[in-house]
Amino acid sequence: MANPSVLRPIGDKVVNIRTGARHGGALAPLLGPLERFTSGDVSLSTGDVILRQGGSVAALYIVRMGALKGAVLLPEGDEHVVGFFERGDLLSVRALGGDDEVSTVSALTSDTRLAVIPAEGLQDALCRDPAIRVEIYQAIGRAFAHSREQAVILGRRDASSRVALFLEGLRCRRRMRGESAERLILPMSRHELANYLGLTIETTSRVFSRLRTRRVLRVKQREVEIVDDRVLAAIAAGDGDGATSSGPRGVVTG
Repeated sequence: MANPSVLRPIGDKVVNIRTGARHGGALAPLLGPLERFTSGDVSLSTGDVILRQGGSVAALYIVRMGALKGAVLLPEGDEHVVGFFERGDLLSVRALGGDDEVSTVSALTSDTRLAVIPAEGLQDALCRDPAIRVEIYQAIGRAFAHSREQAVILGRRDASSRVALFLEGLRCRRRMRGESAERLILPMSRHELANYLGLTIETTSRVFSRLRTRRVLRVKQREVEIVDDRVLAAIAAGDGDGATSSGPRGVVTG
């Protein structure tokens, strides 16, 4: 288990340092210059947690490998998944909840590895290299857009639209990293995905089954292949597969 005293969160945002295809790589524009400021990597196993418990700024964490989930612990003790983070994401769990909430970021895969940049190293980098400052500011802008994704998804009453929107967003981010956008390996469990989408696990499974029957997707456990991206995009836009009613607290149940 990772040592929580080492993995302390920093800053106020969960931002992403990907800058798009013009740079030809996911981490090239930022992690390259920042590499000399890292103090090493931290390896995490599935379930290892970074806790938000205040404290001073200690380090910045950039995902080199693997995947993590962000969650908020609700007052009644339930966990609410609020985001998934993959290679190239810059992590700070303070953005995930308010002052009275306990937020966590935990590893979804056993090969998760984070680059560690001490706060003083980052400050030095920002002072020395104006290009890094520009990239950071642009990354924060993209982070705000990414943070709105769940709100947009939960605004849809149609369960199929929620699933399709999630897959479309995941494909977009994978393309930005130069990875395959047609065959997706989902790092999260069906339960974690359903939690994030505001659906029951049964409804989520039914949606995947319907999309597979309609030959929009091929699904084999956590591997999802996009067969008909035109239909998937139409469903994500709310056109197709019918509407379903919303259950308590906005949870779609069927």
